Amino acid sequence: MKKIFKTIVPVVLAVLVLAGGAGIWAWQRAALRDATDGKLQLHFIDVGQADAALLILPTGERIMIDTGTKESGEAILSHLAKWDVGALDLVILSHNHDDHAGGLPVIADAMPVGGVLYSGEVPADCGVPMRAVSAGYGFSIGEVQFSILGPLSEEGTENRSMILRIDYGVRSFLFTGDAEAGEEELLLEKAHALLNVDLLKVAHHGSATSSTEAFLAAVSPEVAVISASADNDFGHPSPQTVNRLKALDCMIYRTDWTGTLVFLCDGTVLSRYIR
Repeated sequence: MKKIFKTIVPVVLAVLVLAGGAGIWAWQRAALRDATDGKLQLHFIDVGQADAALLILPTGERIMIDTGTKESGEAILSHLAKWDVGALDLVILSHNHDDHAGGLPVIADAMPVGGVLYSGEVPADCGVPMRAVSAGYGFSIGEVQFSILGPLSEEGTENRSMILRIDYGVRSFLFTGDAEAGEEELLLEKAHALLNVDLLKVAHHGSATSSTEAFLAAVSPEVAVISASADNDFGHPSPQTVNRLKALDCMIYRTDWTGTLVFLCDGTVLSRYIR
């Protein structure tokens, strides 16, 4: 059966322009609430050549997956402010590289952070409770389930990235940090049945050293999201990776082309939200 994906554009009636700035803002906020109420929100924040995602759960909890660089901390805080996020219940760090964990101290200095889950090397102390997790660990918040599938590899920092699967209703999402082909091979061997998801956060900014043909075939995403900066020095995303994704006939979104991306999920329908 064809998967369901659509785009939501909130509409504010033109007549509201006559109501003045404050009135327009109030109606815009009402349109936002109507569009997002009771849904899982997935925000892929444009942080250049880095990774930072915000989850707003249907029950209201705010969770970040990676925090960009120290330099992108202010951009993250600006996005959080636009979405009325004044505190984070949890931060999940895929691994302790500057482009994934560098923004944590900036965020923790600006707002309360309930705790940090991490894989591999211990992140820098920023006054927030931290807990190391490994494959097999999982938890639920309301109806949203979080499952740590990896790392399974013991080689290299990238290959020791946390592999996180999130399930809500019949929809599922996979975050793979900077995992490369070696980790993907182990996942295919030991967690193959758990890899098939609807949305894939593409590993390592679309590097050719990740996203093998076999791994992408097992994941078979409907939507693929790549976080990278325009004209970066690494050539990300790699044309090979993009071509492998195109061969799957999935929808490919890139922050270097579109900027920040927001998706909504009610447990059945996965939608892209455009403000």
